[in-house]
Amino acid sequence: VDEYQDTNHSQYLIIKRLAANHQNVCVVGDDAQSIYSFRGAKIENIFNFRNDYPNYNLFKLEQNYRSTQAIVNAANSVIAKNRKQIQKVSFSANDVGEKLKLIKAYTDQEEGFMVASSILDIIHRENARHEDFAILYRT
Repeated sequence: VDEYQDTNHSQYLIIKRLAANHQNVCVVGDDAQSIYSFRGAKIENIFNFRNDYPNYNLFKLEQNYRSTQAIVNAANSVIAKNRKQIQKVSFSANDVGEKLKLIKAYTDQEEGFMVASSILDIIHRENARHEDFAILYRT
């Protein structure tokens, strides 16, 4: 089961029933990447896996191939504040990268303006194109 941290209670029950006879199930997930509670995902599913399958084997994949070490360090510092978590220390295969910039906005409009201004600044400063950017936003 991929993205186990994003399973809801019904999915949890289906998986538990399918694995009932042999207690043989493989799940992949990261409690630090649980982002779907708004649609019913239950982070407890991944936390309770150890109790549900006491003979489990845990394999931690802690090396990040996508992000710079600066981004991984920032993520680690935020994740460290989670009261309940599966302990891990992520690290990057990439360079340290540029220093991160935190932008604080008080409204959606202000945030949109700041993002657009930052993109336009990079376009003019580095001769980038609009196609070089993607904006991901939860609606």
